[in-house]
Amino acid sequence: MSCVLVIDIQERLFSVMANKDLLLENCTRFLKIARTLELPIYATEQNPAKLGPTLAPIKEYFTQEAWNKESFSAYPVFSATHKSPLILLGIEAHVCVYQSAKDFLKHGFEVTLLADCTSSRDLQNKTLALEELRHLGVRILSTEIVAFECMQTYTHPQFKTISQIIK
Repeated sequence: MSCVLVIDIQERLFSVMANKDLLLENCTRFLKIARTLELPIYATEQNPAKLGPTLAPIKEYFTQEAWNKESFSAYPVFSATHKSPLILLGIEAHVCVYQSAKDFLKHGFEVTLLADCTSSRDLQNKTLALEELRHLGVRILSTEIVAFECMQTYTHPQFKTISQIIK
């Protein structure tokens, strides 16, 4: 079973993201889907004293409290919790998400990154990070692709519920 890791979707950092309203909508949609599928949802916060806590509409989906991290990568605080496969979303795409995905991949995790659930202040940085991560072997997909991949079939018990969330 996959698990979800939300990286640093914090108040002060989120406020300067490109397309932040769409980002929040996509993230909450995916987290509703993940909860419906009973996937564990974990999170990190980078320097919460300066960047603030995780956004309230995101935080309500967590399986447990977010881990505070000092390194840009989430790998040091998360690696012992779960093994492959891993679904990542968060900010900033070119810093903490990028370094986390690289580290998880390097340590044998199967990593899927939700392109529609990540952003940076500058979209060019996001694009460059996603291109490099794809080149390294990270699966770069969307919320909808991953939702249907998790269900596998329309006979899945949560198919109707998830289809409504997607619409």
